[in-house]
Amino acid sequence: MSTSKSVGKSILPTAGERCLAALIDLAIVGVFSLIPILGWLVGAAYFFLKDALVFMDGQSVGKRVMKMRVVAYPDLISIKNDYRSSAMRQITLILPIFNIIDMLMVFSTDRRRFGDQLSGTMVIKEN
Repeated sequence: MSTSKSVGKSILPTAGERCLAALIDLAIVGVFSLIPILGWLVGAAYFFLKDALVFMDGQSVGKRVMKMRVVAYPDLISIKNDYRSSAMRQITLILPIFNIIDMLMVFSTDRRRFGDQLSGTMVIKEN
């Protein structure tokens, strides 16, 4: 089982914590998808932009519950209002087969998925 790891003054979440946050967010997208057309659009918008919502300060609902935040790397500044970075983080998750490899990257030393590397972000735990 992996344990939390320190990066400067920040702590990286475990793969399990990131997985649980992702499942919470996936459940939210699933609920939206039950509503034809408008719900699908809202669900897709949430999926791609959830980490940049201004009122969530770099957190999706799942990340807020799990006390995590997406920040720019290496500055460690919240990506709120950076919708490009938020969407770039998610693109790798919709590519067949590649998404599995991408998700497994949270077990790497720096715990950054390819989506994080592509967008110049990382996920940290809240203190």
